[in-house]
Amino acid sequence: MAIVFIANVFLARVLGANEYGIFMYAFSWLNILGMISQAGFKNSLIRLLPEYQAKKMFSHINGLIRFSVAFVSITSVCIGLFFISYIWFTSSELIINKYLSLVIMITCLPVFSLNFVTSSILRAIHQVSLSIIPNLIVRPAILLFGGCMFYWSNNQHILSWHTWLINLLAFLLTFIFFIISYQYSKPNEYKPRHRNYEVKKWLVISMPMVISNTMTSIINRSSVIILDIYVAPDIVGIFGVCTRIATLIAFALTATNLVIGPFISKLFYSQDHAELQKLLAISAKGVFGITLFVLIGIILFGANILGIFGQEYTAGYYTLLILIAGQFINSLAGAANLILNITGFQNHLMGILIFSAVTQIGLSFVFCNLWGINGAALAATLTILIWNLLMLSVVFKKTNLNPTIFSSFSFKSKPL
Repeated sequence: MAIVFIANVFLARVLGANEYGIFMYAFSWLNILGMISQAGFKNSLIRLLPEYQAKKMFSHINGLIRFSVAFVSITSVCIGLFFISYIWFTSSELIINKYLSLVIMITCLPVFSLNFVTSSILRAIHQVSLSIIPNLIVRPAILLFGGCMFYWSNNQHILSWHTWLINLLAFLLTFIFFIISYQYSKPNEYKPRHRNYEVKKWLVISMPMVISNTMTSIINRSSVIILDIYVAPDIVGIFGVCTRIATLIAFALTATNLVIGPFISKLFYSQDHAELQKLLAISAKGVFGITLFVLIGIILFGANILGIFGQEYTAGYYTLLILIAGQFINSLAGAANLILNITGFQNHLMGILIFSAVTQIGLSFVFCNLWGINGAALAATLTILIWNLLMLSVVFKKTNLNPTIFSSFSFKSKPL
């Protein structure tokens, strides 16, 4: 986390708000297109590989890995070609730095998408550390080192498309790291050359997941893209920095969900409702305490934190306050998203995500047009509120569980 934060501070400072806004615009497109390109295999591999290993269906494991890599490669190239065509026909409306950034970004798309696949394969074979290190340490370290080298060798001058060239190198080296890690850590049973394919089954499982992943990415990233329509790139850059800082609020919830996920599954399917509710209440207290501490810190020192990225970003203080309100609401809802995924209500969650993504897009167009950067922040926060209220209503109704901080004040055990 620290090196990711440092890399973002470095980029924001050396690029300046204008070029950083162009960088964030392209990066938002990369995340949305990447969620489509990985075709749900980011999630389905984690589910299917352990299942095949338990059943000793090793030829299916080899077939699944080969198919997922090929499918994601082809999908990402096709999406990239389509997007490149769109850029080509609209290039007259783009400034040169934005045009070059988008072109190089699309070049990153195949390897960016494949990084999801290789990371999920490592997680599925219980190499969790190796699945996390490349994206949290290796890539930001390469970006930071490469950016410094380029900055000082180019007379302290760097543009957004220069950063995307460095990003391309970082994605490639990260992918190589993933491949080497897999080759050295994969079980012996994964090595036979014989392969069996259950393509229909794999696609049926993966497709709902790609919809959910894409909708989540739209909710998180579309504000930057839509804001770019109404304001100058420097305002987009300020908004990008604000969103980076606001995500610190969600750190406790994200970390807690990684830990309690297996326990929620075990307790739910063993129908131990009392223990499960107790676990949710305890985790909600912990998340609330840490989140509140971070929230107060950002409220008090938000302008100073923004100043670390550069003095021009301090203009986004009130935008930051709106964004952290949304992240605080998200943390208050606790593990609602996780519960719906684990307890078999993925289709309900998918419907909520689709509705929330459409809401996010609609509100962003209206509010960005009316209030600019603060409108984008307000649209994001209202969407998070609606999203979490809908998720909680399904959790309450379908599971009789209360994952919020308020469960600590009114705890009642109900049978499943």
